[in-house]
Amino acid sequence: MPRTSKNTQSKSDQLKAARDAKSEKQIIAESDTARENIWSDFNECKAYTKQLECKLSDKVAECEKLHSNLQNSQQKLQQLKAAFDSLQQKYNERYQELQLERQTAKFRQTKIERLEEQMKVLKEAETQANRKFSKYACDTKASLDYLKATNSGLEDKLAVSLERWNTELSVTTLRLGESKARRMELQKEVTQLRKQTRRSTDIRERAVAAAKAKIEIEKSNFHLMKKGVFKKKTRNLVQILVRAGCSRNYINEVIVAVLKSAGVDVIGSISRTSITRILREGYIAAQIQLGHEMQQTEAMTFSADGTSHRSINYVSRHVHLMAEDYSKSPDGGARRRVTRFLGIQSTKDDSSEEAIKEWESSLNKIIELYNQSPLAKREGIELKFIRLLTKLVGMNSDHCAKEKKDARMLEELKNWAVEQSLGEDAIFELTPQQIDGLFEKAQKEIIRNAGGKKKWEKLSESAKSTKQAGMREKILSDLGKKELEKLPEDKQ
Repeated sequence: MPRTSKNTQSKSDQLKAARDAKSEKQIIAESDTARENIWSDFNECKAYTKQLECKLSDKVAECEKLHSNLQNSQQKLQQLKAAFDSLQQKYNERYQELQLERQTAKFRQTKIERLEEQMKVLKEAETQANRKFSKYACDTKASLDYLKATNSGLEDKLAVSLERWNTELSVTTLRLGESKARRMELQKEVTQLRKQTRRSTDIRERAVAAAKAKIEIEKSNFHLMKKGVFKKKTRNLVQILVRAGCSRNYINEVIVAVLKSAGVDVIGSISRTSITRILREGYIAAQIQLGHEMQQTEAMTFSADGTSHRSINYVSRHVHLMAEDYSKSPDGGARRRVTRFLGIQSTKDDSSEEAIKEWESSLNKIIELYNQSPLAKREGIELKFIRLLTKLVGMNSDHCAKEKKDARMLEELKNWAVEQSLGEDAIFELTPQQIDGLFEKAQKEIIRNAGGKKKWEKLSESAKSTKQAGMREKILSDLGKKELEKLPEDKQ
């Protein structure tokens, strides 16, 4: 038994040694294969590394090329930016010149029309002066013959009359000469203005062509001011925001935020004080525009309504008329019906007399602003209260008895204005002798009503002026009534 176990153990040791030798041989074979694989992988990695180095050198060269191209592009961009700034500046200058030329052409055209109207007036005045001169000459000759035949003792008065008529004749002849000279000067001015208008038209066409060629340049900045003055667009924007209910304290922030959202940078700022001044200027411009529209229209109607709050009376007033359609026809050709707001005013009481005073006050404020405006002075037109009332054709209100009384009082005021207007037109048709006769008769009547010449002389100058003003008003009213009766019913 012991020997058998030893043999068995030796066999097992041999088997184990054989197995270890076999495993060592396999490990050596595998290590040789792995070394060969690693060497081949190393060669492949080395070749790939060379390829990457080649590509890296190519990329470095390409990067340097792109860097140089980038620098060139930046230089070109700066040059284009400078060119863009210069083009934008030239565009703004050309646009300003275009606006100035357009305004100049419009002003010249208006001046030509006004000069033509003045030429017509001068021609009519010349014709009337010739007629009056002939009539005065005939009257003078007839008066001279009559005076010689009837009374030889009136030679002194006749000499005075002849001297006066000769003076008037010389004055009339001098005026005729001046009117002819003035007409020749106006004709020369019209010819020069027409030539200048043609030249300005050519310049304007060239400027328009240049502006159209550069209008595609985008504007990225919005200037609130120009030469220290807020632009018209800025003023219009402020008025729109105020009408929309925006507070004056936040208008500048709203403008900046809205334009920034549109990609436009705002240059400058506007304060609450400037906004208040812009609104005040807008109110004055609106009053002047209303006066211009009242002067241009042929008829208009009024409307009013009132209420009270805490024992204070408030009245809202409007005027309805035909005015220019500024959106469709800037030159004033198209017209449409409009309603203009005259404002809300507080009154002392709720009487009709006070309402008529407020109407007169509102209209006189409009008349005063319009007559002082450059527009009225440039047009050579003066708006008058009487002429304004003659265009009133109706009153719109509710069924309140007070409003009906207001309408009746306005109708009486309009009738007075019509009589005064017709009287002013009629008195210019009278001869100087007829006018002197009317005033002498009226003067005698007011002296008689005052209690005689002595009492009249005792009156103060202000009292005399008041009575004489009433006398002149009564003369015009009487003449106006007679002229109104002569008109047909449809004209009345």
